Amino acid sequence: MKRGNKTRAIAFVIATLAVLSLAVCVYMKQLTKATDASVVASMQELSKHDMQNIQSELENSWDSLSAVYTRTQTSQCANIQEVCNRLNLEQISNIFNTIYLVDFDGNTYSGSNVIKNEKDKEYVLSLFSDQDKIVMRYDNLDVLETITESLVYGVRCEPFQVDSIQFIGIIGFSKISLMAERLKIDSFDGRGYTGIIDIDGNYVVNRDRSAGIGKIDNYFEQLQNRAGLSKKEISDIIARIGQEEEFLLHFNYIDQGAQVVSFIPMPGTTWSIVLTVPQEVFREQTQQFVLMTVVMLAVVVIVLCLMMFAIVRISLISATARAEAKSRGEFLSNMSHEIRTPLNGIIGLIHLMQQNIGDHERMTGYLRKSDSTAKYLLSLVNDILDMSKLQSDKMVLVPKPFSVDELVSTTESLMRSRMEDKGISFRAETNIICSRLVGDDIRIEQILVNILGNAVKFTPEGGQVTMHVFQSAEGERILTTYQVEDTGCGISGEFRQKIFDSFSQERSSISQGCRGTGLGMSISSLLAKQMGGTLKFWQHRVLPQYGPQMGVKQLNCLKNPCHMSLILS
Repeated sequence: MKRGNKTRAIAFVIATLAVLSLAVCVYMKQLTKATDASVVASMQELSKHDMQNIQSELENSWDSLSAVYTRTQTSQCANIQEVCNRLNLEQISNIFNTIYLVDFDGNTYSGSNVIKNEKDKEYVLSLFSDQDKIVMRYDNLDVLETITESLVYGVRCEPFQVDSIQFIGIIGFSKISLMAERLKIDSFDGRGYTGIIDIDGNYVVNRDRSAGIGKIDNYFEQLQNRAGLSKKEISDIIARIGQEEEFLLHFNYIDQGAQVVSFIPMPGTTWSIVLTVPQEVFREQTQQFVLMTVVMLAVVVIVLCLMMFAIVRISLISATARAEAKSRGEFLSNMSHEIRTPLNGIIGLIHLMQQNIGDHERMTGYLRKSDSTAKYLLSLVNDILDMSKLQSDKMVLVPKPFSVDELVSTTESLMRSRMEDKGISFRAETNIICSRLVGDDIRIEQILVNILGNAVKFTPEGGQVTMHVFQSAEGERILTTYQVEDTGCGISGEFRQKIFDSFSQERSSISQGCRGTGLGMSISSLLAKQMGGTLKFWQHRVLPQYGPQMGVKQLNCLKNPCHMSLILS
């Protein structure tokens, strides 16, 4: 992959991660809002459920009292004694502990034949007001100073008369616990609780399922003492309750921490349902959703990353395959030309020999040219076979004792005639500390011939090629370095990255007219690796008088030296 493509890919990944992070943050924020809204909706739903239960209880109680009044009215009692007896019977089979008939003067009549003047009692006064139905909390202190906590229900009915006494309504007392049972006091795993307060903040039912007598029995006093609310804040809450408004507030209790409180008025009464839920519930609900979301997002991101990785990998493999196919196509195109040229030459020489079979001098020249052409063709085929073996890891090395000095001398002899024919000066410099080594000298010679052959091919007439051979000791091992320098035309910066790739050849004005099969350097690099060494290429720029260099931007070939070294241990 090119450097620019790699940079763009990294930038794309970073941008994608940034966008995903931003999207996750926005999503988490919206999720928190949605979760809070869901918990608030649950609070309101629970409060309304409690309100419906309580209203149902109130309506049933009022209907029950109305039914008692109607039955007493239609029983045609002759005197007050019969009325009281009738009430006694009704009381036995009713949910009310005590039932009173109320006359026009505010007197009450019970089933136990007790007649009291209670016109100053709050529940009697309420019955004479404009309200047809009443309900209120009533705490009675008896002679033993025991507090009886009750709910008082009252219904104003159609008057009827017995013994010149006119009855106008009925009152019933029931235990407050019956109302408490109608409430879902505990919610949100027992951490939320419901209470009922009146317009003044007095508890009708509190969180302890009791009246709160002997404790702080006023909700507003609790807010002042435990939540630190000011009188103005309390007044604002009372005003909103008086307007029968549904609202939500946040309080920070000294002993319980942050709490969320919902106020919902009960129609037809002066009561309000108060549902309190710790703020921690909201956080836990959010954390659960966040955890589930994070797990889901993590799975999605992992799947997407795997898919992206697979796509990129497939794209790279496809690009590599296309590049290799293109290289092989170009290689086959070159090879077809390279192979056909010597074959056509051999065919032509054979035809000439047939025509000049009696001319000894010409026949000798034709045979010499045929031999050279056949050797070139054989070298070409050998390169292809070597490349195939190296790529399939089937190349077998034959290590044996050899002399470095003899190897250098043989290589110099093989290449000197080619250099002299082209007018290139050649110099071999050695610094050998141990000439006798063990290795595959045939393959080392093949590498050196490939490198020197390229040097001759890309160096113009009058140029110079130098081979340095030197050694260094590393413990019990000898590191031998073969270095070749030339004053050839050099290699472009783009091609340096793939100089050792298979089937690769430079296509530029620098190397115009200096093309080959593109296998020499690849074979040499693979051979060096198989022998435990490395094949390196480098170039740098100095003034010509300081030695051979390579500068790919200089057009003068004499000023563009190329350096290659084979390091074998």
